[in-house]
Amino acid sequence: MSDKTIQIPTSFYHPLWFSSRKITYEDTLGVRELAEIPFLLDILSIKRDPPLYEFDRAGYIHRFFERWKVEKEHIAKAFSQRSRRAAGPKMILGIGWLITLVFWVNGKKVERLTHLKDDLSLLPIQPVNMNERLSFITENPDHYQSFIQLAQLFGELEKKWVMAVYKEQHMDKK
Repeated sequence: MSDKTIQIPTSFYHPLWFSSRKITYEDTLGVRELAEIPFLLDILSIKRDPPLYEFDRAGYIHRFFERWKVEKEHIAKAFSQRSRRAAGPKMILGIGWLITLVFWVNGKKVERLTHLKDDLSLLPIQPVNMNERLSFITENPDHYQSFIQLAQLFGELEKKWVMAVYKEQHMDKK
């Protein structure tokens, strides 16, 4: 196990998720690293030799939804204690997970954050009014109403993903 530091591509740099232009991660690339550093797998697929980082993102989709359900309880507790300061960073991670999941459930990688609205609008599996709702929560990540919206977006996306998987499996049997 060793730590690696890489430069964040300009197309991925966004001050909401990154306070500097570099990220450091453990080379083991477990679920913890992928959850704590937004967009890490997709950044690595751009920065590194693709075969090294081309593995089944679909296997991680369920894990991210489960991780959200645990984190949602922590965020709810922070808001119930009126601690926007404690909820904010967890919300920002959750927003990153949501964006990642929207792409992954559509079988795509996050290629960039610089044209996120345009890229999201091309994806068929996503919650209703995704761009408008995402704009609201990214502008106000430490607000309780943003938490409600984020939780609803996760719930809607998970349902749509389950339906898409079901349809795909059902179509394969015909």
